[in-house]
Amino acid sequence: PPSIAAPAGFRPTAQPVFADPLVRYVGEVVAAVVAGDPYVAADAAAAVLVDYEPLPAAGTMERALEPGAPRVFDGWPDNVAGLSTARVGDAAAGFAGSDVVVEAREWCRQTTLSRPDPLHPEAGASLRVTQVQYLHRGTVHPQADLWNAGVRRVLHIFRYDLSPLLPRLDDEAKPVPVADANGKVAFVLAARRYHVPVLVGLAVDGDDQKQHATLVLDRAGLRRLDPRRDETEATSTGSAQAAVDAL
Repeated sequence: PPSIAAPAGFRPTAQPVFADPLVRYVGEVVAAVVAGDPYVAADAAAAVLVDYEPLPAAGTMERALEPGAPRVFDGWPDNVAGLSTARVGDAAAGFAGSDVVVEAREWCRQTTLSRPDPLHPEAGASLRVTQVQYLHRGTVHPQADLWNAGVRRVLHIFRYDLSPLLPRLDDEAKPVPVADANGKVAFVLAARRYHVPVLVGLAVDGDDQKQHATLVLDRAGLRRLDPRRDETEATSTGSAQAAVDAL
């Protein structure tokens, strides 16, 4: 059973430790490996073979809410666990009196991949890598009065708080092979850092602009931001760069 009881009015659910054997979502645990060495554990996990039978699925919240959508739990009439509503102030009046209204949606995707171990490529060892992709998509709606006043540029800066992610990062230092000018390889102890690719896109009246960047961070926080200009795509001169800098 779940560690937290379902709120009043919500359907109770049970979360098994392993898929039972129906896999209901991406990332649900189907097997476990116990080993005394991380490399042995990684190799053993990579050797696990799962024979999946593809079943109809609902990949988005909208699809899951459609009539006749594949159900997560067979005993439920639909995929709605419960409804929770919170309201503060008069939202309609607030939107009506705003110069700019921003409509945005955020979601994430998580996948687990197997990659060759860069420290032992000759042994054919592999490492399990968990990849989490966050997506933020928004639309800016300037009010007619703002347009009539002569405003033609609106800067939309969105921020994503990385602080909940940082404590989950592994700060273990590990030996990294480094070759000197003579080609001799030596191992140096380096702190583990994570490279997070970022793509900021801006579309205005059919003009698509994109800016690529990479966040370099570790458990202590953001170390640097490396912008990258892609010559095959138009790059905004201000708005997209400001949005990237805001991260």
